[in-house]
Amino acid sequence: MTTVWIYVDTRYQVGHPDHLNVFANETPSRGRSDVLTYGAN
Repeated sequence: MTTVWIYVDTRYQVGHPDHLNVFANETPSRGRSDVLTYGAN
């Protein structure tokens, strides 16, 4: 299973390299982050 987090930093304009950050890992999540998991169980 892969967990993907997408972080939007509203301090920056759209198009700025730091406006969006995407983080992913292949370790199963625990707790609250389970809502953001993508993949087959």
